[in-house]
Amino acid sequence: MSRKALILSVLALFLGFEVGFAQNEGTGLQPDPEAGNTRVGTRGANFLEIGVGARGMALAGAGAAFKPGVHAMYWNPGAIAAGEGIGVGFSYSALYADLDIDYFYAGALIPFLGGTLGVNWASLSSGDIERTTEAYPAGGDPVFGAFFSWRSSFVGAYYGRAITDRLNLGGGIKFITEGIIDAKVNYVAFDAGLTFRTGIYGIELAATAQNIGSGGEFKGSAVDRILDSGEQVYPPLNRDLEISFTTRTQELPTLFRFTVNVDMLGRPESLFQGVAAGEMHTLDFAVDLMDAVDSELQTSLGIEYSFRQIAFLRVGKRFYNEAQRTGDIAADVGGDPIFYRTDDFRDFAHGLSLGGGIQVPALGRNVTFDYAYVDMGELENVQIFSFEFGL
Repeated sequence: MSRKALILSVLALFLGFEVGFAQNEGTGLQPDPEAGNTRVGTRGANFLEIGVGARGMALAGAGAAFKPGVHAMYWNPGAIAAGEGIGVGFSYSALYADLDIDYFYAGALIPFLGGTLGVNWASLSSGDIERTTEAYPAGGDPVFGAFFSWRSSFVGAYYGRAITDRLNLGGGIKFITEGIIDAKVNYVAFDAGLTFRTGIYGIELAATAQNIGSGGEFKGSAVDRILDSGEQVYPPLNRDLEISFTTRTQELPTLFRFTVNVDMLGRPESLFQGVAAGEMHTLDFAVDLMDAVDSELQTSLGIEYSFRQIAFLRVGKRFYNEAQRTGDIAADVGGDPIFYRTDDFRDFAHGLSLGGGIQVPALGRNVTFDYAYVDMGELENVQIFSFEFGL
């Protein structure tokens, strides 16, 4: 199998496509009898698990739960309570090398009722995919067209407020839709989060619950159909019959995140007090634990260095802890070969990320430009560009 075919197959599973490969003859591929079950690809709207913003992605998600700003609405709604004034921003992610998969995110924040009100929007597009149908398995169906595209998006509203000088709480609701023009599914989901400054050696804690909400089924012209009398089996009717294909209800990829951030140096409350005082040089270290219903427990580490809060360097590593399909093995059962899938774990480079940014004052506010690169193994790389004005 070519690299691009492998990438498209994995991506189709991730986005929830059901892809079938028909052959005239072949040998069945059975699960590895010694491998455990996996929940990957069992939920809808999996794009919600793709992080947003160059800063958060450069840190592999670790530490992103504390930074106020428009991207905080994704990582932890409680963090927006620490912001002051109006803020706007957006990010663009070029996913998986040359597959033309784009992910856009935008948001805005305003002070409201003693706290911060925010709205955000995100959209993922697969780009053009060649359409095949039962009548035209090689493509080129004159009725449905030669190409289609998969789109996933959400729009959300959030509110965060400081409960004490150390504790911030926040939450929000988002409306999600995904699918193709002929078949779409809708969801409603809730997010909630908090941040807490312990006051002990610069240690901060954060907890987040995301994508808690409804299930959904695909609806549309690709699911609905009309059978005339000649197609009806038993009993035939003297009229057209409207039917719908059975589609399975898909649940959202609910996840829970717990993060610990430590100010290592550069601030009065830092772990190493008195080192590089005056915030000329600051260093933060974060550990993030994420438990999702459709994946194994994932651990992330992130380190951020800043010079005068103007220039930033970041590095992160996510340990996906999910076995990877790497090949086939054969065993003789009654003289017949039986092929099994074999599992292996990803190398250290998979999930490694790095990036940087610049923050400069303008019009009494801050203007921030960030960049991140993420190594995704067989899926090649992810590159993210972000802009933010305000906080």
